[in-house]
Amino acid sequence: MSAIGTQVRAATKIAIVTSGLYFDRAGAVTQLRFQLLSQIAEGDIFCVALDDETDGAWLGRFRIRALRTPARLSGIGALRNIVRTLAYAAFVCGAALKDRILRARRYELVISMDPLKSGLLAWAVARIAGCRYAVEVNGNYHAAMNLIDGSARAGFVRLKARVALSLMPFVLRRASAIKLLYDTQLDTVREPAWLGKIRTFHDIVSTAPFRKESGGERYILLLGYPWFLKGVDILIAAFLSIAGEFPDVSLKIVGWCTDPARFIEMAAGHPRIHFVPSGVEHAVAATLINRCEVLVLPSRTEAMGRVLLEAMAASRPVIGARVDGIPRVLQHGVNGLLFAPGDAQDLARQLRRVLADLDYGAQLGAHGKQEVEGRLSPEAYLEQYTEFIRAALALGDGGRAEGGR
Repeated sequence: MSAIGTQVRAATKIAIVTSGLYFDRAGAVTQLRFQLLSQIAEGDIFCVALDDETDGAWLGRFRIRALRTPARLSGIGALRNIVRTLAYAAFVCGAALKDRILRARRYELVISMDPLKSGLLAWAVARIAGCRYAVEVNGNYHAAMNLIDGSARAGFVRLKARVALSLMPFVLRRASAIKLLYDTQLDTVREPAWLGKIRTFHDIVSTAPFRKESGGERYILLLGYPWFLKGVDILIAAFLSIAGEFPDVSLKIVGWCTDPARFIEMAAGHPRIHFVPSGVEHAVAATLINRCEVLVLPSRTEAMGRVLLEAMAASRPVIGARVDGIPRVLQHGVNGLLFAPGDAQDLARQLRRVLADLDYGAQLGAHGKQEVEGRLSPEAYLEQYTEFIRAALALGDGGRAEGGR
């Protein structure tokens, strides 16, 4: 066991409550996360699965306990979501009760992967198990709820935001520790009593597939979805204003989008703007990042921006909006460039700096790689997550994670 691992008892038993679906047990990030966490703890991961192989599988020293959901409940829909949510809550609470009654060793800590539905469920599980719980806050939930598609003022969206505003304080107020991605992440609901509970640090990123490659083509890359939230329209406007200055540079916009028509119309048939609204496999995405001239993340809201770290690992220069958690990853002019949120002309200015000076872009890329191998590395994540668990369990004084307050 590593020196880091000795700071938390190896036998610490943790229940990790996900939001239900979308738990990718085969994903590189998931695999790496639990490989690292297995150095400091063990336990169970609760989720919903659409297959028979997930339940009982192991990720390091963590066993997956999955509720098998019928295929007819796998789609999107209000009624299906309600049924699935209630069934998942009953499954997790039942498993926690059985664990407390039948097992010699009980959970010592419950960790929620978000402060909304799984946060409320983690609170219930902790009460059943007779232990503490901690919460990870992985987004700017209120901003995202209002920025999904640009219209985003429908009654259901507003209702969902109001529920979140009331639910998050209830969950966070009772948590023993709170993990943030950037310092102002809870400003809309913050209470002074939370300050001592907060630890602020990055999420883990698997950087193994990312390395600088020569592709022979110069292109700006945006990789992600949903497109309005990611600022695709902002990047298109910026590119159109500089396209004439860089006739050998194209723009590639890649990511799942069910209705790309508004963005395609905005591109006005420009021959060097290419859309891939179907998304691509992870290996293809890695190659696109490895060979791009510059990666841009012009998001309207972004808690961290995993794709930024992936591009930095490939020594590619990156440009991001000065919003939410992006400035915590990027230091302007050092390991990347920042632009004013929503300002296409400012983004165009930053693109000119990189495209017109290849040496400057290479310098930014080199500094970015140093960051993901140091301050933003998996090893740094494990060290800070250890402090997060120690704080939740109140072992010693808990210390301060990087950026903790």
